[in-house]
Amino acid sequence: RYSISGTVKYGTTNVGQADSFISGVNLNATGTASALAISDGSGNYFLSNLLGGNYTVTPTKTGEVRGINSLDATRIQQHLVGITTLTANQLIAADTDGNGVVNSLDATRIQQSLIGMQTPNIIGQWKFAPASRQYNALGGNATAQDYQAMLVGEVSGNWATAASFARDSEAKEEDSPSATNSQNDAAERFESEPAEQIAQNTKQSAASQSNESPTELLSPAADIQVSLPANATRSNGMTITIPISVSQIPAGTSIESFDFSVFYNPAVLQPAATPGSNTGTLSASCSVLPFSPVAGRVIVSGSCLQAITTGAGVLYNLTFNVTGASNQTSGLSFVNPANNTDTFQFNNGTPT
Repeated sequence: RYSISGTVKYGTTNVGQADSFISGVNLNATGTASALAISDGSGNYFLSNLLGGNYTVTPTKTGEVRGINSLDATRIQQHLVGITTLTANQLIAADTDGNGVVNSLDATRIQQSLIGMQTPNIIGQWKFAPASRQYNALGGNATAQDYQAMLVGEVSGNWATAASFARDSEAKEEDSPSATNSQNDAAERFESEPAEQIAQNTKQSAASQSNESPTELLSPAADIQVSLPANATRSNGMTITIPISVSQIPAGTSIESFDFSVFYNPAVLQPAATPGSNTGTLSASCSVLPFSPVAGRVIVSGSCLQAITTGAGVLYNLTFNVTGASNQTSGLSFVNPANNTDTFQFNNGTPT
């Protein structure tokens, strides 16, 4: 009896980063006999008790979908214009429709997926190099039969270090009722006359109702401060533009992508037909897609072919229609009320 063994590594790990080993990969041997092995926490697998003969070993994996964000779309765009060159494994991850060609539509598909648009794609599927291995007349143990695993859509190589910033369709569905209830239960603290006030990040205290500086999402020591307006008043039937503002971009720092959600009270606000615009903003040269897949949440994906390296001011503008009755209010927040996680992210998390 013979064996086939090896290791499964993550295939798009960046140069200089330690290898990441993939567990939970099914390696299925078919042919003269059949066998199944599952890679362990160190990525190792071992197919044993194989008779001599011909075999095909095919790796497959599901789950552990993380690390996909707008920077992946940026990397594809940069590759297409020659700013950077994707490796063979990155090209596998970048082929979001599985047609064997990487083009601008693949970058668009990633952004559409991030904001909840339903489009034909294979984002989140696992691919392997090689896709399978052939063994003709196996007559001894085959060792070091290694594979590299790529997650389609995760081009920039941060799968192993990805934070909890994730917006798959299942999470969006779970967020919808929770977001609505949490916004209402929080009783966002804005008194109005015959109008609605919409406003500040829900982290701000009830005492902060006056005309103050915008609510900062991050601490003063953070790399870039991100803020929503402190307060605003509009009447039913009006529209309102909500600027997403950023502080001065530090020297040596750049923004190649940004991802965030804004949560609101859908009884008071509804996203406009065009829910956002980057005209005249710092992200004017970026590809920015806004979408509201569920009531109470607008998701924004920004991919910048040319990195933003200087400036301060409005990064992006959201637009809402005011639909609430007199004295109704809504808070605005980057924080997901369903799990209290911050959704705002630049690049792969740097700068903070």
